[in-house]
Amino acid sequence: MCELDIIFNFEKAYFIFDEFILGGEIQETSKKSVLKAINDQDVIQEVNFLIFQKNKLFTHIYKYNSKRIL
Repeated sequence: MCELDIIFNFEKAYFIFDEFILGGEIQETSKKSVLKAINDQDVIQEVNFLIFQKNKLFTHIYKYNSKRIL
């Protein structure tokens, strides 16, 4: 982790810190557990992004077809 990670990937850096420390106390010391949580979160984020893109495409198609009908 470096300064650029904090600047350009703030949400992910915050999530990593949040996995280690919660409420000022160490929550997790296992590197494997933290990496698993990070990978799981990456998968969830990717799925949500793909669902958003699919919905965006369907909305665009619906608007295009609505204009053609009118």
